[in-house]
Amino acid sequence: MPLPTACVIHLVRAANGAAPFLRFARRYQDRAPGIEHGLVLVLKGFSNPAAFHRWQAVANLNAHCLYLPDEGCDLATYRAAAAALSCDVCVFLNSFSAPLAADWLRHLAQPLLEDSHVGVVGATGSYESLRTPLSAIPLSRRYRFLSSLRRWLYRRRVKQLWKPFPPFPNPHLRTNGFAIRRRDWLDLSPRFLADKWSGWRLESGRCSMTRQMLRRDLQVLVVDRNGKTYQPADWWHSRTFRAGNQSHLLIADNQTRQFATATGGQRAALTEMTWGRDVAQQELESASGERPPARTARPSGVGVLA
Repeated sequence: MPLPTACVIHLVRAANGAAPFLRFARRYQDRAPGIEHGLVLVLKGFSNPAAFHRWQAVANLNAHCLYLPDEGCDLATYRAAAAALSCDVCVFLNSFSAPLAADWLRHLAQPLLEDSHVGVVGATGSYESLRTPLSAIPLSRRYRFLSSLRRWLYRRRVKQLWKPFPPFPNPHLRTNGFAIRRRDWLDLSPRFLADKWSGWRLESGRCSMTRQMLRRDLQVLVVDRNGKTYQPADWWHSRTFRAGNQSHLLIADNQTRQFATATGGQRAALTEMTWGRDVAQQELESASGERPPARTARPSGVGVLA
């Protein structure tokens, strides 16, 4: 399917109901994207197309639609969608993602359109590792809301399942909203994504999208709502994900909304899992008015991706 240079690919799952899609549609219509583009709605699990037609009648979006079965992880669905298109840059937004600022698409896609040394641009990044047990994070022990999750992790996961994931700090772009050249996306390994574990490995494993791009000597950037880009060592300074009140966030998703509505203690625990203990402590001190967060703190080893 021929499309403009940049293509927004938004995943719409029947199982999620109409609300996330209608929220995306409102934000999409209210926030000017800043560049010409095509919009593709990937409709997953709609056994009866009439159901989506009712949603679309309310949303009134001018979009191409691709119907796919509700199988595999989101990244596998993105792979199938990209294979069916012929644009240069794909901008992927998951079911719960929605733009927050004007020129959001220009901010995501322009670095790729203008600089061949840029490999992928994301709205948010993280240093979190699925391999790091929650019990190893001292700050989080204070917060009861993590206790059930900790028990579940120890009960359901054995050590060998975590081997594909590097320990903290593990810089990776989150795949809730990101832009990448279509040819690079289709060229990433593995080509076949069988399940959620495959998707998690591509997002934050030893052979993650981030690491594959860096091994090709391509830049991996986070961009904020003002269009400023950040290298991995400075991602937490972007104030886009679980730091700085997320005040510069460009694309919202379920996890950014969770953080926005969390209590102070919950925020501290989430910040520590994402950016480390030093950053979490600085965020606490900043929130209490003791002192502003230092610009130099970052987990050791962030610049080294083994």
